[in-house]
Amino acid sequence: MQIVISLVGVLAGAFGGATLAGIEFSGSRGHTILELAFSWLLRRPDVASVIAGATSPEQARNNAAAAGWKLTDAELAEVDSIVTGPV
Repeated sequence: MQIVISLVGVLAGAFGGATLAGIEFSGSRGHTILELAFSWLLRRPDVASVIAGATSPEQARNNAAAAGWKLTDAELAEVDSIVTGPV
């Protein structure tokens, strides 16, 4: 089964009220929330690919560069807990 998730959906939906926590998480590691969204999606086994639109060459470059952050297993677990909340 292939699932399509938009980056806007990740930022506004999955992170929801935890968007500030996501911004703090990524910022504390020298990354942006965009990079976090890309790297989190790329680590999820149910996501086949990340397709991001761009309205300018700069945005396309930023999108391409965002995929460069590889979340560690520990970081992935931490982001998952931010997204899902305490269990």
